[in-house]
Amino acid sequence: MRYLKKYRVIALLIALVAVWSPDVWAQAAADVVEVDSVVSETFNSTQFNKWKKSKKFVSGVEAYDKEEYADALKHFNAEVKAHPANGYAYCNISLCQDKIALDTLYESMTKLFASMDLSTDDIDDPDAFFESVKVKYVEIMTDALSSLDKGISLLPAGDKQSLSQAYLTRATFLDKFLETDSAEVLNSYKKAIEINPNQETYTKLIDYLVNNNETEEANSMAIEAYHVLGEAQCGDDLLAMAGEAFRLKGDHAKAMEIANKVLSNDPTNTQSRETRSSLYNEQKNYSAYVDDIITLSNAGAVTGITSLLLDVIDASDDNWDMVIDKVHQAQDNDDEDAKTNWYLVEGYLNIHHKGDYRTALDCFKKGAEYTYTSSLFTRIAECYYAMGEVDNALQVMEDAIVLYAKEQQEEDEEEEVADYRCLLQKIEMEMDCGLVDQVINDAEVYRIIVGDGEQSLQAYMALEWAYFMQGKYREALKYNQMWLDADDDDRINILYRRAYILYGVGQVEQAQKILSELLCDESNFEDNQELKFNCLVRMGRSQEAKAILDKLVADQEHFNALSQEEKEAVETVPEWMSLYNIACSYSVLGDSEKAIYYLRRHYEETSGVDGMNYNYTILDYDFDNIRQNPEFMGLINEYKNKWLSGTLMRKKK
Repeated sequence: MRYLKKYRVIALLIALVAVWSPDVWAQAAADVVEVDSVVSETFNSTQFNKWKKSKKFVSGVEAYDKEEYADALKHFNAEVKAHPANGYAYCNISLCQDKIALDTLYESMTKLFASMDLSTDDIDDPDAFFESVKVKYVEIMTDALSSLDKGISLLPAGDKQSLSQAYLTRATFLDKFLETDSAEVLNSYKKAIEINPNQETYTKLIDYLVNNNETEEANSMAIEAYHVLGEAQCGDDLLAMAGEAFRLKGDHAKAMEIANKVLSNDPTNTQSRETRSSLYNEQKNYSAYVDDIITLSNAGAVTGITSLLLDVIDASDDNWDMVIDKVHQAQDNDDEDAKTNWYLVEGYLNIHHKGDYRTALDCFKKGAEYTYTSSLFTRIAECYYAMGEVDNALQVMEDAIVLYAKEQQEEDEEEEVADYRCLLQKIEMEMDCGLVDQVINDAEVYRIIVGDGEQSLQAYMALEWAYFMQGKYREALKYNQMWLDADDDDRINILYRRAYILYGVGQVEQAQKILSELLCDESNFEDNQELKFNCLVRMGRSQEAKAILDKLVADQEHFNALSQEEKEAVETVPEWMSLYNIACSYSVLGDSEKAIYYLRRHYEETSGVDGMNYNYTILDYDFDNIRQNPEFMGLINEYKNKWLSGTLMRKKK
């Protein structure tokens, strides 16, 4: 398997070919499986059948139906020699050439995969081999298109079904060539519809438009199909497309009528259920809306079910009990292997709406009774951590890391390095709690697992912080340099941190030189005036720093006071500072009144969104100037008690 990584570029080229042949090549690229056996019907008119009795033509059709495309091609070529005006034969020649092109492509790429997989020397230059395969494929398909055009010119005008099918085939052929102008593809689709409007052609045209991001045109075609064909001739899938198009157009009554009709025929039709759920949401019929999105979630047709349910809960306090009841029904009705997901959902709802980590913990533990993963264990650890039970949190995170390693081994990921995010989360917890020795140990373990380089950025940052906290500034500078070498994108922030460490060492002149150089170039602080503030503070330029901070806060407060419509009309949104960072910044400037004011707002407005680490606030050296202020500790204890008792609710926006 070592060659697969070396020739990753080949995989990208294979994906390119998937655009040419979506049914067959996408499968071959994924797993080298059998060629799709579904074939188009041969052109064999029922109205103009003067050639149907021709032995060569009949033999060609029979061979094609048996998927013996080379033999079929011979028979159809013999037919056009005998009857040069047989347009059906020419059309069938094009179908044979299409299948032969796909077979050629499949066989060649199977050979390439085998060469890479088995480490053989059959193919010296995979790139050149692949290019030759593409050239051969294009040559055959060019002949196929030429044969089809010849057939179209000879088909009798009265055979609308065959002519329409020929133009539909032409559109699909053209779509296989990346250099084809989309207008030419669309012309063939529309010509097919003009000659013989039908469900298949409309559906394929709409799919083509959607795939090419022509959503508005696709919706127009769906509505046209509804009016031209009528409900009975549309079929459920096309009808579902029309229903969504009517919804987007604003005709909600028609959209609901169509969605209900489709779902009465086929309750599994996700398009119509999505349409109906959107309509229910717009009507504020939240109970019906939740029923539909839960059904869609079970079908794997919707992502972010928790956030959708939270939106319902936020719309009205009365919705909480309704949503929880429906989640409980989903837990009861689902298969055992899916129950865990619904317990996760319930846990998240309790966290994000109520800040109730105790109830969330119970939900996650119930989910673990059915199945458990490293992700689930991580959620359990986060609950313990948010409730201040740090020892339990770290122990469960250890279990999550062990389980994650087992999961990676079972998946046998050879090409990508596992990210071990749960280990990084454990390190973050340890940093927040000031567990310096454990941070160093775990961050070094992380480096060993994933290796040095870009993947270890968070480990470098953690090690820099930990050694700085220990007063081991030489080691802190070492990891700061490793971080800088691996992450040029965050260069300005890393250099600021280097200066901060140098201040700790007592190398004030070197620290100020770094900060002076940063401050000389305003582009270093584009969209990051907060960092400029920090640089000015460390340089002792407090008045300049205060002016920046006051402006950042004033701009942000002004923006927050705008209505939603006014916010959407603003061309440039002001730079954002978290309330917590604002509190830190005023503390650094020695303004205890504003620092405590913004810290209080932070606790009120972010509660229920993220776990609050009150211990970290106590440890944060940015609050050194106000740590002895009784109001500071009183504020922390007040909100910590509210948080742990579950009485501190998230503020609604």
